[in-house]
Amino acid sequence: MTAPTNDASTESGRWVDFTFTHEGASVHARRRLGLGAPVVFLHGFGDYADCWQGLLARLPESLDAVLVDSLGHGASGYPQSGCDSVARRDSIVSMLTDHIGPAVLVGHSMGAA
Repeated sequence: MTAPTNDASTESGRWVDFTFTHEGASVHARRRLGLGAPVVFLHGFGDYADCWQGLLARLPESLDAVLVDSLGHGASGYPQSGCDSVARRDSIVSMLTDHIGPAVLVGHSMGAA
């Protein structure tokens, strides 16, 4: 499924779940439609995408936010090649290239790597 795009017809603040495939693994993401450049939030080891909800509650609801369950975390699967840092990086690059476009990245711990 293609991630929803950010255009004038979108409903700011509405959440949309989507998945994409990377090396045979399903990767789960959620997008809060909004204005401006998308901000992609990347969680740490042992966590999953919704760990960012507390921070998002403090940011403007009009922010276009993307929360991704890293490979092997949350609702995302495991690629046959494994879930090392290169596979995680490549899955995010794939998502940006194929579904999101230019974005601001925010990461914590493993997600900052």
